[in-house]
Amino acid sequence: MKKVCVLLNKDLSHQTRLFRENETLVKAGYDVSVVCVSEIPGKPKQEKQNGYAVCRLLKKRLYKYHLVSLRLLKSFLKVLTSHPRADYVHVHDPPVLLLGFLLAKFWKARLVYDSHEWWDALFQEEQDRLNNGTNMTPAQRRKKLGQLSWMRRFESWVLPHCDAVIAVNDSIGQHMQAQAPKPLKYYATIRNFSPYQQIERSNRLHDHFNLPAPTKVILYQGQIARKRGIDKAVEAIEHLADVDVVLVLIGPVLPADEQFLQTLLTRIEASETLRDRVFYKGFIPSSELLQWTASADLGLQPIINTCMNHYLCLPNKIFEYIQANIPIAASEFPELRNIVENYKIGFVFDPENPRQIAQKIRQFFDSPELKQAYLSNLQRAKQELCWETEEQKLLDLYAAIG
Repeated sequence: MKKVCVLLNKDLSHQTRLFRENETLVKAGYDVSVVCVSEIPGKPKQEKQNGYAVCRLLKKRLYKYHLVSLRLLKSFLKVLTSHPRADYVHVHDPPVLLLGFLLAKFWKARLVYDSHEWWDALFQEEQDRLNNGTNMTPAQRRKKLGQLSWMRRFESWVLPHCDAVIAVNDSIGQHMQAQAPKPLKYYATIRNFSPYQQIERSNRLHDHFNLPAPTKVILYQGQIARKRGIDKAVEAIEHLADVDVVLVLIGPVLPADEQFLQTLLTRIEASETLRDRVFYKGFIPSSELLQWTASADLGLQPIINTCMNHYLCLPNKIFEYIQANIPIAASEFPELRNIVENYKIGFVFDPENPRQIAQKIRQFFDSPELKQAYLSNLQRAKQELCWETEEQKLLDLYAAIG
């Protein structure tokens, strides 16, 4: 049985992509173990879940933009002394890329680089931020810029040395192939589709918020954060005062965005137009989430174009909306437009224009025929855009690289 060592800098929590890939490999007969560099308080250093082993190494993650560090050396030695030799090293994102590269060389294993974003763009954005002024001293800024520069160079250099490179969508994959100094040995786009599910429509959101039956529900689910267009969506609701519709926000908030959420909730509470028409639910476990999703009438993805990774994104929520049988309203960006318009399951809009968002939502709810057409087309999308079809690309990749 061939062994796969999966590397990531943080813990498995909320990493649906890793859950699906790991379980696919286990079902296909691979011996999978996951090495999380950082520990999580209250979680064991070693455990078994869903057919694969999980090991947590250090109290802190590797530095996000720091190529070489004492933590990296400690991680390397801990993996070598506690982990059996693997046939494949499957790396998730650049912070553990050098660690994975060294382990693959030491074990003479195949190296798979699974990039969840276009990291070269993130590096460039961070460099621009540093160059445009921070609270750092000139010496600190030079040091940080040097670290970023080395990380960018290493990621570009290592791409052709990987046995396989995975991107989360075609747009990001094209950029990654273009940034590599030589052609990649093996490349695959593997999108984070949700598993196929038959979910009955429910009234959970109406019951939870005590909404009248005729009220239409627009749902945003996902992380509550700045630059996700949530504030623009709330503003759009102000332009729909004459429409019996509410906006529900479901999702976790990171400490850095707690002030953003509090400011948003304060604004909602202070507005007579918004007070009874915008609701926040908070985090719902993934095992329950789609039961709530299926009680909405329209799924919203209003992300703002503040960086290339936002512009080229294809978030999990799109596929959750599809499996829950609800039409989609999304920002008019390439990957989002490709899914929504090619499958004719919703509409796109300018996320910077709340009036246009409101206008398109009004047109959608004013046309029962349009909604019915979207619902009909969702049945095809559910069958084609599900993990059961996408996982074969992962198995083909492993078979191809031996």
